[in-house]
Amino acid sequence: MVAPTYHLACGIFDDAGFAGRLRAFPEDEEGIDLEVLEAKIRELEDEKPNKPQAQPFKDAGEHRKFYRHVIYVVPTCSNPSGKTMSVRRREGLVRLARKYDALVICDDVYDLLQWPLAKNANGASLRSDESPEMTLPRLCDIDLAMDRDPKDPKGFGFAVSNGSFSKMAGPGMRTGWLEGSPAFAFGLAQTASSKSGGAPSQFSAAVLSDLVHSGALQDYLASTVRPGLQRRHRLLVDAIHEHLSPQGVTIREAGLVDGHVYGGYFVWLKLPQGLSAKLVADVSLIEENLIVGNGNMFQVHGDEKTVNLDGAIRVTFAYVPEDELVEGVRRLAAVTQRVKADPTRYENLATTVSDAAMIDSSK
Repeated sequence: MVAPTYHLACGIFDDAGFAGRLRAFPEDEEGIDLEVLEAKIRELEDEKPNKPQAQPFKDAGEHRKFYRHVIYVVPTCSNPSGKTMSVRRREGLVRLARKYDALVICDDVYDLLQWPLAKNANGASLRSDESPEMTLPRLCDIDLAMDRDPKDPKGFGFAVSNGSFSKMAGPGMRTGWLEGSPAFAFGLAQTASSKSGGAPSQFSAAVLSDLVHSGALQDYLASTVRPGLQRRHRLLVDAIHEHLSPQGVTIREAGLVDGHVYGGYFVWLKLPQGLSAKLVADVSLIEENLIVGNGNMFQVHGDEKTVNLDGAIRVTFAYVPEDELVEGVRRLAAVTQRVKADPTRYENLATTVSDAAMIDSSK
């Protein structure tokens, strides 16, 4: 799993039987560090000859496949870092997955929630193809464009894309979709729960189908969602530059290196050297009634030492009213200034508030 990672993804993998088996690999400026990822996979491969051969609990059957590894990433507008993986990193990751028989699970939930960084003062509509940076190929597209791998004769592929209407039409829709190879999609459709109960969100899916086919959802994204997120992001970033940058806090300005597009819901703040994100988050809650996500919450369970995230904080611009965005940054700046001035006092004041509870409202 990439680190920093979506904080609730670890629990999902734990519940699926991967508890104690998760490994972290870091991001780099282009999205992920492929060298470290391959080294981690090789380390696991080298351990296997010295361990009893693991046996699957069930037969894969004709329409399913067991992979040797699973890799989890958010390639576009990553949660929490906001980074977008470059095309060459995407291609390299697919090649790596094919080499080691790995399935890359991609949360592609922000691909259609991007906008140019250029100011859009009049709130004009923003199409999904305003910039080539907004239409990068997904990993499943890259995988499907390659020749079938000899190790994958049935064509299951090595990358699958998760999409979500809940991010676009409204959180309560609880409806998403999956894209991959025809063989992979068919195999997933053969699960007994789907064959018995059908779609888990049948009514929402029917409503969304009409919205998509009529073009209403696309119009809503262009006229309301993207301009709204763009405006909110600009407000937050301007406030960060005014109140936090003078203290040494830095942010990533665009999804891609030297890019001109941003997207998603979050901004990842890098704190000045020596300032603890956990301490800042706790003091923010105690003294300012302000909830931010400290970097430690985005560690991979069981492999927290691979990447040090205690110097970073995640903030969201998609949840609270717009006027509260600037006020929140002002409060955060006041906290960082006070903590830097008297760290010992605030270390004694630090709370033990549950990390999960602190950011459950801004997943």
